[in-house]
Amino acid sequence: MNIVHPARPSARGESGITLVATLVYLGAFLLIANMAVMAFFAVLEHVRGVRYETEQVTTALVAGERWRDDIRRATAPVQCVITNNLTLLRIPHGTHEVGYLAQDGEIFRRSRTNEFWQHILGPVSGADFIEGSRGGVRSWRWELRFPDRKARPRAPLAFTFQAVPAAP
Repeated sequence: MNIVHPARPSARGESGITLVATLVYLGAFLLIANMAVMAFFAVLEHVRGVRYETEQVTTALVAGERWRDDIRRATAPVQCVITNNLTLLRIPHGTHEVGYLAQDGEIFRRSRTNEFWQHILGPVSGADFIEGSRGGVRSWRWELRFPDRKARPRAPLAFTFQAVPAAP
């Protein structure tokens, strides 16, 4: 006599249900894994953006503080020469001259009159050297603007440095 136990289904019906359940679990796993990979790459892109902007901020602050120090140590009036595609700031320091050159979205510095120009910043979308006066005190302002890495609805990264030369 062949008696089938009521609590235990047949082996044939059980294997079909297990295959369908395995395919459902595999599909769910692949969907979750795909979403996790997409989230990982989105976070990685944001981390790269933060690193890029952090490097820009650090480099700009170092260059700006160096520029302010150069302006403060000027021994004669500072001169700014503007032509078609470049701006040259000449800062006299005793017997030599420190120069800042803004050309084609790059900023260069020369610490002595006959030395080579050293790249200090770039790319920049704007760099303006502006002479001003307030209450009889002459000062210089350096306005820097950096291009956005991606088009975003926010203000671009910009800095303003101001210094007063020691020489009148």
